Amino acid sequence: MYLGIPQMLAKTCKYSLLAAFIFTGSTSHATLIDNGGSTTDTATGLEWLDLTATRGISPTRAEAIYASDGYRYATDDLVSGLLSAFNITYQFNTGSFADLGAAESDRADFLSLFGRTGTDGPFPDTAVGQFDVDGRNAYACIGLDNNCNPASFTNDRPIEPGSLTSFFAGVFLVRNVASPVPAPATLALLGLGLTGLAWSRRKNV
Repeated sequence: MYLGIPQMLAKTCKYSLLAAFIFTGSTSHATLIDNGGSTTDTATGLEWLDLTATRGISPTRAEAIYASDGYRYATDDLVSGLLSAFNITYQFNTGSFADLGAAESDRADFLSLFGRTGTDGPFPDTAVGQFDVDGRNAYACIGLDNNCNPASFTNDRPIEPGSLTSFFAGVFLVRNVASPVPAPATLALLGLGLTGLAWSRRKNV
């Protein structure tokens, strides 16, 4: 049976609506939006600055630089929530390090959003970020291959100023966002699908 342009549009829009729901439900880390320079977690209403923005800067200095933009030094509970968005279970051992046991695909996703702080260093495929634990500095290392050993871990030790690690570590800075915005691609698909449904109902009246 031949379908005219209006009917074809309605049918296409129906499939677009279905695709939109599939898209939003199947994305590995559906709550995260890459803003280019920062990442918004729509589940928590928090925006995280890329670790590469603070590479080689101490936590005190980083917070001072970005405080005017509303950023603050992240605490361990906030970092725990962030890692969970990547399917990484937060672990922490007082006075030592803890293996996070993150899957390679989740580690790769983390690096793609937060950047590689180890670029130009001995361990290029790493993202190292410092955070606050009860008023003291600790850090997490997320890497590919053997760039972190183990591949993902937290360490209850401050990074010493002037050490090799200090030049290739960033700082977890976070701020609240008033109204998280859904991903543009998802909105476009949903809008197209709803338009198709409206047209279909109009034709059937």
